[in-house]
Amino acid sequence: MTNKETAESLRKIADFYESHEDFPPLDCGELNIYSVNSPEQAKSCARMLGIFDKEYNGNIIKLSKKFGEMSLKVVFMRENLCKRNVVGTKKVMKRVAAKYEMQEVEEDVVEWDCGTPLMLKDEELKGVANV
Repeated sequence: MTNKETAESLRKIADFYESHEDFPPLDCGELNIYSVNSPEQAKSCARMLGIFDKEYNGNIIKLSKKFGEMSLKVVFMRENLCKRNVVGTKKVMKRVAAKYEMQEVEEDVVEWDCGTPLMLKDEELKGVANV
């Protein structure tokens, strides 16, 4: 679907909601975009969004911008944009399925090197390493 088709479809949904006040409201207040797969795409999205919130959840990064009561979220996987660096290990307790008991296991301690911070505005990039 093109951006023009997306905009037209969203307008039709808005028109429907305005003409059907008793129709149940949307359950989620967000629209998610999952097609960002490169640092260039992420940087372009960040620039177009302007002011936005950043959310980090494990391997997922979200750029979120509010439009009234709804949010537009660009969702991408860190491994598509960043280099994964194992910087050590740590002991954690995990349930092991074979015995269904807690055991101490070793797992990677990870830091993400995304090069130039994608979410900074141009004026914030001055003095940042890797610019």
